[in-house]
Amino acid sequence: MKYRSKNEIYCDILEACNTKEGATITMILYKSYTAYIQLKSHIAELTRLWLIEKNGDRYFLTHRGRMVLNRMTEMNEMIKR
Repeated sequence: MKYRSKNEIYCDILEACNTKEGATITMILYKSYTAYIQLKSHIAELTRLWLIEKNGDRYFLTHRGRMVLNRMTEMNEMIKR
C-alpha cells in the first residue's frame, strides 16, 4: 500500500466536499479513504484554515478552499507529466 502525504489526504477531503450539497462525515470517509480519528483532526485543521466550513451536518468547500483545490490539482497534473 502506498503512503499518502498530508497534502494528498487534504486534497482528497477537499474534493469530497466540493459538491453543491456538501458532504457528510461518512461521505468524506469513503471518498478520502481515511480513518475516522485521522479525519476528525484533518477536518479541524481544514476548518481552522478556512478551506471548509460546517453547516448542519455537512461540510462545504469555501471559496478559498476551491482555489487551493484547483492549485493542488494543477500541481499534481504537472508533476505526473
